[in-house]
This record gives sequence, C-alpha cells and structure tokens, in this order.
Amino acid sequence: MFRSWGKLSRLGPYGLIIIDPPSFQKGSFVLTQDYERILRRLPALLAPHGRVLACMNDPALPSQYLIERMAEQAPALRLIERLDNPPEFPDSEPEGGLKVLSFQLG
Repeated sequence: MFRSWGKLSRLGPYGLIIIDPPSFQKGSFVLTQDYERILRRLPALLAPHGRVLACMNDPALPSQYLIERMAEQAPALRLIERLDNPPEFPDSEPEGGLKVLSFQLG
C-alpha cells in the first residue's frame, strides 16, 4: 500500500476512504507501528468534507486507541460515530472484536 501512495494521490481526491489494514502481517504491516503512517496521510487524499471509515480488528486494542491516533496524526478529521457490528456478527465484548469508526474532514 505504501508503495502505491503516489498513484492513490494522483487518482484522488476521494469522498470516502475505507481503511482496514491487518493487525499484523509479517514483514509488511504492524498495526501499532504502521497505522499512524496511514492516518497522517489521509487528509491529503480526501475531498472537502470527505469521510474515512477506519477499521481495526485487534482484540487487544480498544476503539479509543484509533480515536487517539487519529487525533494525533490527522487532527483535521473528526470522529462522527462508531458503527455497530451487523447482527450476523454478534460480539460478546464489543471492544474485543471489529471496531469501525467514521471520521469526517473539516
């Protein structure tokens, strides 16, 4: 993904960006080290008032982790809401499963 950033930039701006990186992909991506690199670049890819749907599926990290990283790395993006998981995928512990948060530029 990082190698394709130039192409992504040229094809933008985007009204909606969905980011759903793996929590860990050996030799490629580690959420706690690499997610910040994605977040800080998002505002430059977005159209005015564009939205980001940010996903995180690490059971060890709460949604607050993503909210805080977004505030640090892309303060122009504000939290809109956390989306509920669909009823087909019930969670006994909401913070332990998939976390999907919506942010908006501006």
